[in-house]
Amino acid sequence: AHELRNPLAPIRSAAELLQRARIDEALVRKSSDIIARQVERITALIDELIDVSRVARGQVELKQRPLDLRQVVRAALEQVNPQLEARNHHLTLRLPDDAAMILGDEKRLVQVAANLLSNAAKYTPKGGHIRVGVEVHGHGVMLCVMDDGIGIAPELRERVFDLFAQADPGAECSGGGLGLGLALVRNLVELHGGAVSCTSEGLGQGSTFTVSLPQLAHCNPGALQP
Repeated sequence: AHELRNPLAPIRSAAELLQRARIDEALVRKSSDIIARQVERITALIDELIDVSRVARGQVELKQRPLDLRQVVRAALEQVNPQLEARNHHLTLRLPDDAAMILGDEKRLVQVAANLLSNAAKYTPKGGHIRVGVEVHGHGVMLCVMDDGIGIAPELRERVFDLFAQADPGAECSGGGLGLGLALVRNLVELHGGAVSCTSEGLGQGSTFTVSLPQLAHCNPGALQP
């Protein structure tokens, strides 16, 4: 509720400025920009709520096809890169030489990777380090996102993938949000027949999120739909 209320204050202030009898063009432009930016934020929050609700109720139909997880990661990085650059994060990317093939919905898997990267950026101090890697092990393909950020307290680690779970909103690195991103990640990964896990040595020790997905050669043939 707080996250949805927060953008309303600047919108109200900007609207009050626009109601003044005498107002210059520069102030009109500034007020309009504030309103547009905050409405966009509210829309994104509501879209996230609707999305996680649909996934949790099984109302999402995956459009699966053979995918190279390396390309999924690159697409996610393209989305999150402005956030990484804004906080001057140091990114290390390690991808295998050969394709890491999986069966999946490209849009949803990019969403998974982007959410993990965005989460790492949000809770890693400016100038911090984020490492992203893809590996093929046995019958599975793994995506790993590591950071040296604020870490996760032991009591939160057990419920980090639950709805509305998030770090202390007052933490220096916290960028707000509804605490839905990781819950959405878990649901989408499980819909793909995979699993996601989180490890952290504790507060100030960084975090590691690992997504495991079946390798294409070992996916259920019945899942291949024309």
